[in-house]
Amino acid sequence: MNRIDRGIVVGLIGSAVALGGCSNEDVGTGSGAGGGGGGEPAPVPRLIEVALVAEPDAQLDSLAVFHNAADGRLLGSLNGAGLPATLTVQDGDWISYAHRLDFRLAEGETQRIVSYRVEQAVERIEWDLRFTLNRDFACEPRSMELRVTVPAIEGATEAFVQASTGHSATASSLPAEVVVHAGTYDCDITELALFVGAKGVAFEAAAVVEGIPFESGAVLELAPELAPPPRTSFQVDVSGLDEAVETHVESMWRGTLFSFLDGAWFSPDEAGSSSLHEGTSPFSEVRTPMNLPLGHAHFSVYSTLANDGGSCRRSSSFGRVGEIDTPMSFDASALAEARPEGERSYGLDPERERGDYVWQRRTSGVTSWQLFTDPLSPPSDLPELELPAELPLAFSRPSGPFELRTICHGDDDKVGGYAAYLASAEWAVPRSVRTRAFVVHCPDED
Repeated sequence: MNRIDRGIVVGLIGSAVALGGCSNEDVGTGSGAGGGGGGEPAPVPRLIEVALVAEPDAQLDSLAVFHNAADGRLLGSLNGAGLPATLTVQDGDWISYAHRLDFRLAEGETQRIVSYRVEQAVERIEWDLRFTLNRDFACEPRSMELRVTVPAIEGATEAFVQASTGHSATASSLPAEVVVHAGTYDCDITELALFVGAKGVAFEAAAVVEGIPFESGAVLELAPELAPPPRTSFQVDVSGLDEAVETHVESMWRGTLFSFLDGAWFSPDEAGSSSLHEGTSPFSEVRTPMNLPLGHAHFSVYSTLANDGGSCRRSSSFGRVGEIDTPMSFDASALAEARPEGERSYGLDPERERGDYVWQRRTSGVTSWQLFTDPLSPPSDLPELELPAELPLAFSRPSGPFELRTICHGDDDKVGGYAAYLASAEWAVPRSVRTRAFVVHCPDED
C-alpha cells in the first residue's frame, strides 16, 4: 500500500476482484416502491443515471452497485465496471455502492456501503471514489531525491519542505539543506511541484516551485528564492452560540487536493493559526492564512455544543475554501439539527433552516453504512436492504443490525438542494459549507 506521509491513501494495490454472476445492467425492471396509500398517487417509474469518479486505473470490478425499493427489496445489481448506467427507479428507491477497504478506518470498519435515497428531482447520482479503490498500477514505485537549500531568514528558526506527492522533511535550524524523497506509483506524473518555507511562529518566507521534471532515481539540487508569502483575509462574525461550550476558529493554506494527477498535496502548518473561544458570547475574528499558487486558503469555525437528548457529542460548524472579498457571518443555531427518532428514523427542527442533505453513519461489525437523504422530504424508517446474492470478493455480508453512530445535516452554497448535491462529485472552489452533527456513539469514550 502506498501512503503519503500525511497518512492520506493515494493508492491501494491488490488483485482484481469481480462481482461474479452479475450483469452490467440493472437486472430488475419491476416497480420499486409500491403505490401510495390513502389516495396518494402511485410513484411513476423514470430513468436516472448512476455514475462514479475514480482514477483511470481503479479496479472497478471490486465495487458493487445495487438498487433497492423503498421497502428494501433488491431490484437489481451491477459492478462498478458497468458505470455509468441508466436505471429505472421510483421515488423512495435506494441506490447503493459497496466495496471493501484495504485499510482500517479509525473507527475500525474495513468495508463500506454508501446509499442515496431517490427523491423526486433526482436525475443523476455520482459518487467520488478517488483514493479509495484498489488500482492496477502499471509502474513500479518511482522516487527521486530533492536536496533543497533553505537560507537563513530573519525571524525564522526552522524549515519545512514538501513535494507535491505529499512527502515532506524539516530542519530545526537555518540555513539548512533539507532532503525530500518524492515517490509515486503513477506512470503519468512527469513533473513535481515543491513548497519551501522558513518559519518562526508563522512562515516568514516561502516559495512554490513548479515544473520540476520527475526522473526516477535522479538527485536534484534546488535553492529557490524565498519571499514573504502573500496572504488573504477572512473576517467572520459568529453568533447563535446559546448552546456552545467552546468554539474553535482555524485558518490554513492547503494544496489542490481535489484533483488526482495534477494534485498538489501541500499541508504546511503555522503556529497561531487557530484560536479558542469559550462560552456563549458572539464574537468577531480576522485570520490571514497564506494564499499561494497550486492551493487554496481554508477557514473554519467549529462550535462544540452542550450534550443532550442522548448524544455524546454535538457540533455546529462552518467551512470556507477559497478567497472571499466580503466579511462572512455564521449563526451556529440557524441550520436545523437532525436528531434520531426511534431506531430507524430522524427528525429536523421545523423552526430552523433546511440544507442540502442529511447524512447518517451506521455500523455493523466491520461494515460502515452511510446514507444520504433529502432534508426537504419527510423522513421515513430506514429499510433493511436486501443485498445481492454475490458480492465482491472479500466483502463479508453484515451479520447484525446497523446501529446509528452519527447523523449530520449539511448545507453547501455551491449546490441548490439534494438533487444537485447528488448529481456531481466535482469539488468546485470557492465554496462554503455549514453542518450540524449529532453523534450518538463516541469510540474514544468507550
